Amino acid sequence: MKKEKHIKPPKWADDFLTWICAPRYIDEIQGDLYEGFHRRCAKRGPHRARVLFVMEVFRSISFETIDRSLIPSFTSKLMLGNYLKSGWRNFVKYKSYSLINLFGLSLGFCSALLLYLIVRYENSFDDFHKNRAQVYRVGNKFSSGGYDDRVVVPQVPLMDQEYVDIVASSRFFPQSDIMSIDQKFVRTGYTFVDPGFADIFDFKVIHGDIKRALSAPGQIVLTEKAAAGLFGDGNPMGKTVSLINEKSQYVVAAVVIDPPSNSTIQFEALVPWSSAPKWLEIDQVGNWYNTFMEAYVLIDPRTSKDDLEIKLVEFVNAHFLEDRKASWRVLLLPMEDEHFRLTGNKQTIAILAIMGSAILLISCINFANLSIAQTLRRTREIGVRRVLGSLKQQVAVQFVSESAIAFALSLFLGFSMAYFAIPFVNTFYDFNISIGLSSVKSLLFFLGGACLLLILCSTFGTATALTNVKPVNALKGIFGGAGRGESLRRVLLTVQITTSVILLAGTIVVWQQTDYMKSQDLKFSGSNVVIVDMWSELFRDSEKARQRLSTIRDELKRESAIKSVSFTSSSPGEYNENYNGFQPVDVGSSDKWVSLRQLSIGEGYFETMRIPLAMGRDFSEDIQSDSTAVILNETAMRELGWNDLNNRVLLEGGGGNVRLHVIGVVKDYFYQSLKQPIQPLIHTYSPEVKQRLAVQFRPGQVQDGLKILEKKWQQLDAFEAFNYRFVDKTFESLYKEQERLGAASSLFSAVAIVIACLGLLSIMAYSIRLRRKEVGIRKVLGATVRSVMFSLSRQYVLIAVIGFLLACPIVYFLMTAFLHDFAYRITLSPFVFIISGVVVFMLSFMVVCAIAGQAASENPVQALKEDS
Repeated sequence: MKKEKHIKPPKWADDFLTWICAPRYIDEIQGDLYEGFHRRCAKRGPHRARVLFVMEVFRSISFETIDRSLIPSFTSKLMLGNYLKSGWRNFVKYKSYSLINLFGLSLGFCSALLLYLIVRYENSFDDFHKNRAQVYRVGNKFSSGGYDDRVVVPQVPLMDQEYVDIVASSRFFPQSDIMSIDQKFVRTGYTFVDPGFADIFDFKVIHGDIKRALSAPGQIVLTEKAAAGLFGDGNPMGKTVSLINEKSQYVVAAVVIDPPSNSTIQFEALVPWSSAPKWLEIDQVGNWYNTFMEAYVLIDPRTSKDDLEIKLVEFVNAHFLEDRKASWRVLLLPMEDEHFRLTGNKQTIAILAIMGSAILLISCINFANLSIAQTLRRTREIGVRRVLGSLKQQVAVQFVSESAIAFALSLFLGFSMAYFAIPFVNTFYDFNISIGLSSVKSLLFFLGGACLLLILCSTFGTATALTNVKPVNALKGIFGGAGRGESLRRVLLTVQITTSVILLAGTIVVWQQTDYMKSQDLKFSGSNVVIVDMWSELFRDSEKARQRLSTIRDELKRESAIKSVSFTSSSPGEYNENYNGFQPVDVGSSDKWVSLRQLSIGEGYFETMRIPLAMGRDFSEDIQSDSTAVILNETAMRELGWNDLNNRVLLEGGGGNVRLHVIGVVKDYFYQSLKQPIQPLIHTYSPEVKQRLAVQFRPGQVQDGLKILEKKWQQLDAFEAFNYRFVDKTFESLYKEQERLGAASSLFSAVAIVIACLGLLSIMAYSIRLRRKEVGIRKVLGATVRSVMFSLSRQYVLIAVIGFLLACPIVYFLMTAFLHDFAYRITLSPFVFIISGVVVFMLSFMVVCAIAGQAASENPVQALKEDS
C-alpha cells in the first residue's frame, strides 16, 4: 500500500476541483476521492485509477458544492465591464496574434458548420415520414449472398393479406407519358401505387384526399409542379388529363406538394393500381418470375424486422416458383438506410464528418495555444489583481469570459462566412441546405459541441494553474507552470500537424482513385458517340414514328458525317440493372442456372461503340436465325464454364423455354462504374427495340452530324425539342460523387493546413518573443544567426516530424477502408505519405524559418533593453 501512496491523481483534475468547489466542502470531497484513488491503485492499477478519479471529480460537482463566489463575478455588471475592457485592451495590445486567432477560429467554424450542414442534410433523407422507422422496402435475398431490391407483381399484396404484422403496403411502378389538357402537352412521369401508399408515406396534401384518390380507378394525384405545368395557376381539382400513348383519361382528385429534395421517393403524379394496364394483373404466371418493381411495407411497431423475415419463410414456400423456394428469402430493407444504400455515399459523408471534426479541432487547438501563451504573459496582471483582493476564482472566470467573448465574435464571423458560402455549396452538390428555423435544433447541437470543445481545450487548465501562483511570484513574473504550458502547446501543435497530414494524404488518395477510374481503358470508345432517346411516348404519332425509325437509321448511315448507327435498350453509363436467369443446355448441367445482365441491341451496336469481338461473329439482319441468337461477354463465358462456341445453347428462364444460340463473344467492357466488377452480360438481338439511337460521328464532323440528327428528329413530329448526350460524358458523370468528394477534400484540407500554419506562426512568434533576451544574450556572446535560428526552430521541426510519423498509420488504416469499396482501385504507395509529409513539413519549415530568422536578425541591444 505504501507504494500506491506515492502515486498522484491527475493534477489538472484535482486543481479543477479546488477551483470550482466551495471551501467548506473541498476537504471532505478530496479526502473521499483520494482514499478511493489509492484503493483502486492497489486493485486495478494506476492508469485505471486515474481515469476513475477524473470521472468521480465530475460526479462530485453539483449546484450545492459549486463555489458561489463564481456566480457574482459573472453576474456583476461592474466586473463584467471590467472583463470586457481588459479583454479589449489585450486584443489591441497583441492585435497581430489576436487577429490571426480570430481569423483561424472563424474560418474553422465556417468550414465545420458547412460540413456539418452537408452531413445533416444527407442524414435527413425521408425523416419527414413519421413512421420511417417502421417502413421497409421489400426485396429478396439469395442463398448465394446477393439480393434483389425489386419484387414480382403479386408478392406484396399477398404478404399484406396473410400477415397481420404488415399494417400497410404499396407497390411503386414508375412510367412516363405525354399528358395533355386543352392541346397543351407536357412530358410527365407517373407512378402506379396501391392505396396503402397514403398510410405509409407523409407527403403534404394541398387539395383533396390522397387516400381516397388512390382507392378508385380513373383518378390521379398530381404534384404542385405537375399541376402548374398543366393548369397554370388554376385549380386542377375535378379536371381531366389525358395520357396520349396509354390512351387513357384521369380526373384530378388530389394535389400534393412536390416531394422534397431529401426524399428518396420522387414522383410527379400518382395513379391507382386499379388503373394499371392488363399486363400487370397478378393472375399472369410470368409475374411470379420477373422482379421489376419497388414495393414498401409498414410493419407494426411491436414487430421486429428479423421476426417478420423469419415468418415470411413460409410465404416463400407457399407462393414462390419451385426453383426459388430453396434459394430465395424475403428481405426487408430499412427505409432509414435507403438513401445511402441507393447512392452508396455513406462513406463519403463519413469522410466529410471526420474532416469537419478535424478542422474544428485544429481551430480550437489554435485558440487554445494562443490563449495559453497570452495568459502566461499576464502573470504580473494576475499578481496585481490578487494583491488588490480578487479571489482566484474571479481571476479564472476573467480568462474564461475573455475567451467566451473571442469565441462569440469568431462564431458570428464564421456564421456570416457560412451564410454567404451556402449558395455555392448547394450549386456544387445539388443540395438544398440552409441556416434557418428548420435547422435550429441541429445548430444548437453544433454550437454546444463546439463550445464544449473550445472550453476543454483552452480555459480551465491554464486558468486554474495560474490562480495557484502566489501573488508575490506573479508580480515578479515567475510562473512555475510555464514548463507545463509549453509542453501542452507542443502536444497540441503535434495534433494539428498530424491532422493536417491525414487530411492532405486522404485528399491525394481520393483524387488518385478518381483519376484511376476515369483514366482506365473502358474497352470501348464513347468519343464522338451520342445517344438520343426514341421512346414512343415522345412522338405525337408513336406508331408512325416507330415505323419511320428504321428508315431514318438507313438514311443516317448514308451521311458522310456519320460513321455508324444502331439501336439499343441502354448504353454504357446508363445501364438499368436488367437481368434474368439462363440455363446452359449441356450434358450434366441441367440444374445449373446462371444470372446474366441483359442488353437488347440492334445490328451495328458493337461497331458503333467500338467493342471488339473475342470470338464468333456479330448479329446480322440478313440471317433470319439471329432472332434467337445471343452474344456474351467474356465474364459470362467464364461464369458458364465455356471456352468455345461449339453448339452452345442457353435456355431462357421465365417459363418461355426459349432456346438461344450463342454466336459470338465480345471482350469485356465496362458498362457500369468501376466501383463494381464487370458482371456477366448477354446481348440479345432485337431489331424491334428502338428505345435509344446510338450514333457515331466521324472525327471533326460532330457538329455537322448533330445538325443532321436534329433535322431527322423534327421529321418525327416530337412533343419536345431535340436532345442528346455524349456517351463518354455520361460515363464520366458516374464519378461525380468521387469528384465532389475530391474537391471538398482539397478545399477543406487546404483550410486545415492554413489554420495549422497560422497556429504555428502565432505560437512560435509568441514563444520567440518570450525568449528575446535569451536570443540577445546568445548574439552578444558570439552566436551566429544560423546557430540562433537552429536553436529556436529545432523543436518545431521535430514536432512536424513526429506529427508526420503519427499520421502515417492512421492514413493507412482510413484509406485502406475507403478503397475497400472499389472493385478496381489503386494501391497505396509511399508517394502518398511522402508528398503529404513533405508539403506539410515544408510549409511548417517555411513558417518556422521566417519567424526564427526575423528573431535571430534583430538587434540584441533592443531585446536586452525591453522589459519582459
